Amino acid sequence: MSCRLLLVLATFAALVSPAIAEEQSALNVLDLNKAQNWAEALAACDVTRFLLTDPDVTASTIIAPGEGAPQFLYPPLFTPPNVLYTPSLLRTFEILQARGEVDRKSLADARFRFANAVVPSFQKGDAIAKAVLSDQMKLCNVLTDGVASEAPRK
Repeated sequence: MSCRLLLVLATFAALVSPAIAEEQSALNVLDLNKAQNWAEALAACDVTRFLLTDPDVTASTIIAPGEGAPQFLYPPLFTPPNVLYTPSLLRTFEILQARGEVDRKSLADARFRFANAVVPSFQKGDAIAKAVLSDQMKLCNVLTDGVASEAPRK
């Protein structure tokens, strides 16, 4: 490689690396392995799922998934009225709440804390962030499947 090309690559890496490191460190707050309780685990998974939809965090509204009438989410944190963006996590929360293992206030507090740390600076379409979030969501799916399998059948 020519010296000029090496200089261009080094300059590009110096510009990009801090941005990547900053985004990855912001996403570290969502690390499921660091969750101290069910509220944090559910909140981390929910914010992870929201970010995997590649939301435009500069939008004036976002429509949440779910059944029935559409739910409109508003900036800066796009928090749904029922606290959770993801229907499967809402079902998991309801199971855990019925068991007395989590309450709505602790979940709302954790969801707000995580969303506040990550959502405003989220870069839509960032491939590295998507890979991190996708790996995280695999753990979240195992978590929700485990809770659902322990739930009493109606």
